[in-house]
Parts: sequence; C-alpha cells; structure tokens
Amino acid sequence: MKKKLSTSGLIDTPNLKLEWIEAVWDTVIFGYPVIQITQISAQTSNANHDFNIFNNDRNSLGCGLVSCRLYHEQLRESMLLEANDFRFIEMVYHPELDCLPVKAFTPDLSLKIDTANAADLPTVLEIAGNAFRSERFCVDPRIDSALSDQRYCNWINNSLSHATQRLYVIRDQLRIVAFFITELQTNGTCYWHLTAVAPDVQGQGY
Repeated sequence: MKKKLSTSGLIDTPNLKLEWIEAVWDTVIFGYPVIQITQISAQTSNANHDFNIFNNDRNSLGCGLVSCRLYHEQLRESMLLEANDFRFIEMVYHPELDCLPVKAFTPDLSLKIDTANAADLPTVLEIAGNAFRSERFCVDPRIDSALSDQRYCNWINNSLSHATQRLYVIRDQLRIVAFFITELQTNGTCYWHLTAVAPDVQGQGY
C-alpha cells in the first residue's frame, strides 16, 4: 500500500527533524493539498538524504505547494530547502519594545473601534480583497494574486464564527476605514493577527 502524507507528520532522525501540518485554509483556496513546515532542524550534513522521506510523502499526496518560515540564522536549513526547489519569497520582521515610554495621548474622538457584525461584512471583505499587496502569495509570480485576495476574504468570513478570533472595525464617523483581527491564545496572550486600511484612504494618517 502506498504511504500517504497525513494532515500532520514528523521526521525525527539523527540527520533531520522536520514537522509539518496541512494548511487546510490554503488547500480550500488552491484546490490541492498545501503543506506548511512548522519546524525544521538540519542536524548533520546528511539531512538532505532524510528530507527525501518528506519529498516522497508530499508527492504521494499530490501536494502542489509547501511553505516554511525560518529564523534568519538557520542558514543550513535554508540551503537544505533551496536544494529541494524551495524559493525565498519574503522577510518577516518581529519588532519588540522592552518597555513602552510613558506618554500622554490625546484620543481621536472621530475614530471608533467596534466588534464587527454581519452588516459590516461587505465593506470589510472589499478591503480585505484589495489591501494586501506585499504578502507572500501576492508577490510570488508563480501564484495567481486573486488566490491571495481570496485567502484573506475567507479569513474574514471565518472570523465571525471563530471560537477564539475576533474581528474589529475602525470607523471614522460612520465609515469603516480599517479592520483588524485578534485571537486569545491558550497562554493568555492576545495575538494581533491581521490589520488592513482601506486602499483609498491609505497614506492619510490612519
């Protein structure tokens, strides 16, 4: 019987540690299985030999796309992925402030933040389908950018009924000018997932 790649998997050998999951939200968009590598550690120079275990399983599933995010110091892993036909697409920054300065802010009373409701959905979907022009699926020339837009629209649709995510809209008077999504994680952290400003008001200080 031919072995199939499951929705999650693990290779743990002296040469390579590799974990993956199926990105089911992307599988829906692309129409074929999409895999996301969540952890990779090339522990010896023979890691490429064991990476073929993943390649064989990926091919048996008919997976059309695999993505992986690396820390900048993971050069050995980057070279391993490049040797297996991966291509660099984007750099992601994670800025941090150790402590916020004490400063008095004057609130902008013209702006209001509300939890989104079904009536807000058409406007938010319009923003989501047009605001993201620098993310990885949009800039990758091998992928139809319309699929990238659909990913965000699906995310917005799903957020209204999500158990831990919340969709918020920012209004200037009555007009929705931006949105963002937060998620309460199991460790008590409130993670700010997604932010977009309507394209026609970008560059105006929002």
